[in-house]
This record gives sequence, C-alpha cells and structure tokens, in this order.
Amino acid sequence: MKALPWRSLAVAASLVGALATAGVMSQQTARPPPGVTVPDPSECRVAPRTEAELRRVSSGTPGATPEPYRGMGLDALPTGEPADDTTVSEVEAIMREIVACGNAGDLNRARALLTDALVLQRGPIDLADPEEIRAATPHPYPEGERSWIVDVRDVLILDDGRIVAIVTVAGNTEDPHPAPGRTQLVYFARIDGRLLIDDVIDQVVPPGEGFVYVADAILTPVATPPAGVSIPEPGVCRVEPRSDEDLARILTATPDATPSPFDRSRPEALPTGTPADGDTVARVEETVREFVACRNAGDPRRALALGTDAYAFNVRAMNPGMVGASLASTPVPLSMARQVWVEDVRDVMVLGDGQIVAIVTLGGNTRDSYPDRGEVSLMYFVRDGDRLLIDQTFEYIVTPAGEIVWVAEAVATPGSLATPAS
Repeated sequence: MKALPWRSLAVAASLVGALATAGVMSQQTARPPPGVTVPDPSECRVAPRTEAELRRVSSGTPGATPEPYRGMGLDALPTGEPADDTTVSEVEAIMREIVACGNAGDLNRARALLTDALVLQRGPIDLADPEEIRAATPHPYPEGERSWIVDVRDVLILDDGRIVAIVTVAGNTEDPHPAPGRTQLVYFARIDGRLLIDDVIDQVVPPGEGFVYVADAILTPVATPPAGVSIPEPGVCRVEPRSDEDLARILTATPDATPSPFDRSRPEALPTGTPADGDTVARVEETVREFVACRNAGDPRRALALGTDAYAFNVRAMNPGMVGASLASTPVPLSMARQVWVEDVRDVMVLGDGQIVAIVTLGGNTRDSYPDRGEVSLMYFVRDGDRLLIDQTFEYIVTPAGEIVWVAEAVATPGSLATPAS
C-alpha cells in the first residue's frame, strides 16, 4: 500500500508512531501488553482543521503561533522545572488524543492538535491534490493495526514557557531504533490557552559526536567491548583529511572517478566470489579499523578520505546536514561511552568485477537497525593504488520478491557468502 502523504510529513513522520506511517506495517498485528489500553478512534474528539485554516497556514503566515523549537541543533536532553500535576495530565491527554486520531486515520483532527508552524513544517498544503483529499478522509485502522502509549515521563517546563516530555509509543509504528517502542522528545506550546504539540525530536547531537537517539540518551549507555576486543583509538586515524575543495567537488556534484551510488542496485542476495588472500584480508581489516578510529576521533573529513568519491556522495545524500559545522569544526574525540569498535571482519571475497566485499560487524555506539547483533553490514572496497577505499555499505538486501532481509539475519548461517563452483 502506498504511504499516505500526511503520514510522510515531517510533522507526522516523526510525531509518535500512530502518525508515522500508513500501510508500512499494515500486514502486522500489534497487541499491547497487559494493562495498556489502545486509544480508540472515538477518543479523537478535537474539531478538525477547516479548509480556511489550512489555507491560512499554507500561506506561510502562521499568525500568533511562535516558530517551533527545531531539534537540528539540540546537543543534549533539555532541562527545566518539573511540571505540576495539572500540566502532566494535560500532556498525557493530548498525547492520548493524537494517538487516537492516528488510529482514526483522521488527518485534519490530528492537525488541530499541532501548532501552525509544525503543520507548516513540510511546506504548503495543496487542498486540491487528490492525495491530500484522500488523506484527509478519515479511515480508521483495524484493532490489530493501531498504536498505543507506552510511557509519558519527565514532563518539564522550559525557560521559554514551553513544555517538553519524553514519550514512548508502540504498536503500528515505524521505528528506526531497536529499543521497544519509539521514544521521542515531544515539545508543547500553549496557544490561546490550548496546549498544542510544537515539535518532535528523535535524536540529540552532542558536540563533536554523531547523533544519539533519545532512547539511548535517556539510558546514558556506556560502551564496553567484549573481552579481547580493543577500541580503535583516535590516534589510529592517520589518513590525510579531505580538503575543502575536494569536499565541495564530491558533495555538490556527481562523482567523476567512481560511478554514482544511485546507479547501483541494492543486492538481491549475499554476493559470491573468491576468498581473498591474506594480504587483501589484512588491508580490509586495516581500512575498517582506521575508519572506526576516525569516527571515534570525531573527524568526518578523515573518515570520508577512507572512502571513494561515490561513498562520500552517498553519505552526503543520507545526511543532508553534514556539510556545515560537522565538517568545518575542529574534530572533538567521542567520549568513551560513545565510541565504536570492530567486532568482526569475516568472509572477505574478491568479486568478478574486482571489487572486494566483507561482512563487517561494529559494536558500541553504532547506528544498527537490527537489535542485539551490533551493526552488521556488507562493506564493499575498491583498490586505489596500494590502499583500499570503502565504496559502499549495505545493512540489508532486498530479494527479487521484495522481501527485506537484514545482513545480520542472512549471515547467521555459517558459510553464507558462497564461493562459486570451479
């Protein structure tokens, strides 16, 4: 099923699981744990946004509503004064109602629970668009496809008068983090006496570090490698960093020496090849270890120098904000609690086109999408003189039938990278 446009809005895509996706998980049956009630569509009672309101908001003049607190520069969990019981009850009530509106598939009632600026976050609303018309028609989800609230905690009043809470929603959600439920910072603003949702944030970005999911930040995890595994220290990152001119060339234009990563198809199966010799395996391990050391050093310029132009171009495409402070600032090594290590480099193969592929598992403060197994990926390399450069990485493959299979699952069987028969 095609995702409805309103569930793809940044306001809706990041706003609790009930408003995150449409049809993405429609084949799954979600059941709450004992004692947790699922907000019924009938609990979505707020008056819907009218066409006149949507035209006003879409014109880009959100009126009295302040600009929402945008989380792009949020470098830590917010601090403030604990909210009183009445405010906590208000927060819990609006969260329950917006999840109910998500379960009701009622776009315009859900929009009525958001500030104008948050509704406008994804740009003008075309009321004549057939997709908008279809999305605006309420379509309640069956009982097994609904979402519910796991927790609303740490409700605080900020210095600017806004309110923030840590909210976890589960059920029919799209969740990039392996922890149960989707945990986010939800900001609220009081507009004309009403409490409205003003912003939703999945991640914080500590200075000099990569992003940290709110789910991780509230647990303050400490990375500890298994016995016998050492963390690549920042001093291991010795490659010359990419220059300003080099970055401008590869991050704003189509790569010249390497084919664009957008021209490549995601693998449909684990690749096959010839086992690499000892020297090639050693070079792969060396490149991976230095790459991780550069991550731990908080030095993206040097990390990108260990990849091809196409790899850097692809990283830029997936991280639109990377060209800015993260590349211009002085590297700041990650704290020990945020560092990464190499758990395993296995099944190094030479492919028919001369590329080299290996199964690489990273541990620690990784961005793994598959729970409990570290960040397991297929990592491709190409030769550049005497060294190897990272050319592409994949955490999952897509079978010809369209099934997503995580590399972590696909390699669970020994010998899963096959060697072609001679």
